[in-house]
Amino acid sequence: FTALTKFVCFNSVESFGTEPFFGCTKLVDVTLGSKLRTFGNSPFYRCTSLKEVKIHKDNPYLEFKDNIFYQKEQKKLLSYLVLQYRE
Repeated sequence: FTALTKFVCFNSVESFGTEPFFGCTKLVDVTLGSKLRTFGNSPFYRCTSLKEVKIHKDNPYLEFKDNIFYQKEQKKLLSYLVLQYRE
C-alpha cells in the first residue's frame, strides 16, 4: 500500500477496520463512498502526504469538516486528521 496515491471507496463499503491506510505515505486524495458508516481508530495514521478527504454527497452517515469526521445524525466526533502538507 505504500505506493498508493489515490483511493476511491466503493459505494457498497459500509465500514473499515482500524488503521486501514496506516503508513500510506504517498496517499494524497481519498474519496469515501455513500454507504460508509463507521471506521476504526486512526484511519489515516501516518499518511503524511494526505491533502484531501471527500465523502460522497449522498452519504447520510458521515460528514467531514475542518479535518474532523462527524456522525451526521448525532454530531458525534469520530476522528480527526492532522494533515501534514509538504511543498
